[in-house]
Amino acid sequence: MILKTAWKTRVRQALRLVGLLAIPFLAGCCVTLPRQKLGVRPDAMPDYHQVVFSPDGRSVAAINAPARMVLVFDTTNTMETARFQPATLQCAGPRFSFSSTRRLGPEAVAFTPDQRLIAAFWLPHQQIGIWDVTRAECIIQLPYRAGSIALALSPDGSRAAYEAVAGQVAVQGLSDTNTTVFCPLDGQRPEFLTISPDNRWLAAIDRGGAAWIWDLRTGLLWRKIPRPPTGPITSLAFSGDSTMVARSEKNLQIWRLDPWEQLHFFESPRLTGGTRVVGSTLNFLSSGKDADSSPPAALYNVPPTGRAVFSPDNRCVAVINCAFTLNYMEDKPDMGVRVYSLETGQLLSDFAWPDLINDLAFSPDGTRIATGGTGVEVWDWRNGAAAH
Repeated sequence: MILKTAWKTRVRQALRLVGLLAIPFLAGCCVTLPRQKLGVRPDAMPDYHQVVFSPDGRSVAAINAPARMVLVFDTTNTMETARFQPATLQCAGPRFSFSSTRRLGPEAVAFTPDQRLIAAFWLPHQQIGIWDVTRAECIIQLPYRAGSIALALSPDGSRAAYEAVAGQVAVQGLSDTNTTVFCPLDGQRPEFLTISPDNRWLAAIDRGGAAWIWDLRTGLLWRKIPRPPTGPITSLAFSGDSTMVARSEKNLQIWRLDPWEQLHFFESPRLTGGTRVVGSTLNFLSSGKDADSSPPAALYNVPPTGRAVFSPDNRCVAVINCAFTLNYMEDKPDMGVRVYSLETGQLLSDFAWPDLINDLAFSPDGTRIATGGTGVEVWDWRNGAAAH
């Protein structure tokens, strides 16, 4: 029995080595780009979200979800320059249980045009706290509806969108706290919220996977996008000039807002038949299971696209995609970033494979992309050769 177990272990190790060597041929060659690794230290708990550059591009802020902190890094020397957590959360400790403490901690960050960092936190007793982190002062506290999971700041840090106690989506002005716009969701509950850069549009995704867009000048619903037959809408992003919206589903779609029309359709990477066969074979041999055991569904299903962001000049869009690696055997797809031209529709760059990537952002000059996941990384994406 011991010899049999040792033999199986060696077979699994050999198969994993073969699989790792085969990854460049199965998923496309990995492109190594000049980059800066931020926020990864021996004492750090890596899981970063909501990456955003400062207006001058010298700093990047991100949320460390397990630590319930907002951190700021200097992109010129990769050093951490600040971290912030409200006093009411300091006694709560790290967030180890996602289900029990989901609404405790930071949820959104944004820089104002004058370089101040604004952060929105879920607080105890169903309160949202909006802080001016740079000045270490609380701007406002807002009550939210029990069970809410959606909260957003406008890109300039002047407004906050959340699900109010009455069930409507509220957009609260932070410079003038008396200014509030209420947007009805017809009994649905938002799972995602985002505000356009010019503060004109509010977009939401409900828990059924449909999208809603309101005109904040009137508070009226401008357009509802039903849940697509291929699966739920997972993310929405406005362009810098607020004339386009990127819609992530199984694939990435670019739509013009007014008039409403589709401009681009970027298909997600799909596993070829040969790749699926190899994945199924590796799964069967390395697991030592019976012949009738089935491989993970990820080997057959196309994973949804992740978040997409527009470049500052609105000529490019970057999107998080999934890649095939041996982690597919555990239904944990690795991720990467693809950058497409909005003028030609061509793939310009393909990098960061494989890694956990939760969020991404273009620098103000458009030359760099920051990603947040296991760490915060700043990439010079233009130096990467496009995948062929």
